[in-house]
Amino acid sequence: MGSDATRQDSLTLRGPLATFVAHPPASLAGCDSLATQYAAPFWRAPYRRCASILVDSGHQVTELDADTIVIQVVTEWRVPGQTRNARFAALETALRKQYGDGFRCSPRRTVWLTTDSLRISLDLQPDYGTDVGPFPADDSVSWRLQRFMRRGPLLDLLWCDAARRQLGA
Repeated sequence: MGSDATRQDSLTLRGPLATFVAHPPASLAGCDSLATQYAAPFWRAPYRRCASILVDSGHQVTELDADTIVIQVVTEWRVPGQTRNARFAALETALRKQYGDGFRCSPRRTVWLTTDSLRISLDLQPDYGTDVGPFPADDSVSWRLQRFMRRGPLLDLLWCDAARRQLGA
């Protein structure tokens, strides 16, 4: 019992995604338990999801396994329409420097797959607030800039045909 309490009091995030967690939780007390089960488990249950608000108009959700290995980091920012392309380009450039060119799925989505099963999706979408047009000018609305990073299986909806064709993934 003492070792579990000590482990929660001195929480250290591990794994290659740990450096992308903007605000690491001080303990697991503020994290939600997940009932996630993987067909081919990469990690050790139980899993936890920790959320935090970022100072630059964003939020981050981190998934951890029982050994505090960071499995997934989803960071989303709200960016003004006028700066959306520059913000996307800056994040894309930083990821390219670290992980190589990746695959351009569309002008607003790039994905990466690394040799250690790290999959990344960088995506930019307008936030019109409705699915029904007419839509306002792109510069007049905020945009959702999302960086989705995961070790292990990545949801198919975050992948793209360009990567599938080249990798057979």
